[in-house]
Amino acid sequence: LEFRDVLQAIQDHLYNTSISTCLPDFQFYNGSCYLLSTNKSTWLSASNNCLKLRNSSLITFENYDELNFIVEKLLKPLRINQAFIGLNASDIGQWYWLNGRTFADTEFKDYFYSYRPDTSYCGLIKLVNNRTKVAIEGRDCFNDEERFICKY
Repeated sequence: LEFRDVLQAIQDHLYNTSISTCLPDFQFYNGSCYLLSTNKSTWLSASNNCLKLRNSSLITFENYDELNFIVEKLLKPLRINQAFIGLNASDIGQWYWLNGRTFADTEFKDYFYSYRPDTSYCGLIKLVNNRTKVAIEGRDCFNDEERFICKY
């Protein structure tokens, strides 16, 4: 056996081990597991539902590659146009990811385009322009019901 064959076998084992640690219906990507819910719920219920699944949370995007994975592998194949994500506002104009990062300090702030100031305090990812572009908008946390994306 050559070194590169051994290295490839180790990489294959690590990849397969990582995949097998995901709960059923979750998809593995880059060290994390993701689930697009089959049911709709409010943002608050969605957040609680994620916590029940191996202590996952509504997704907070780390980079564009992760966003692209969600769009291309979860949303588009299932013809889903929108889903709740781990973004909310503590008070008007101050949006935060559930991991504590300020939304304005992330590369995704340019995607944000719409919210109703009186009721929209929870984040939603949405495919727009015939599903060719991604937008993030605010929705009502208590009344709007959508699918949601969990990550652990």
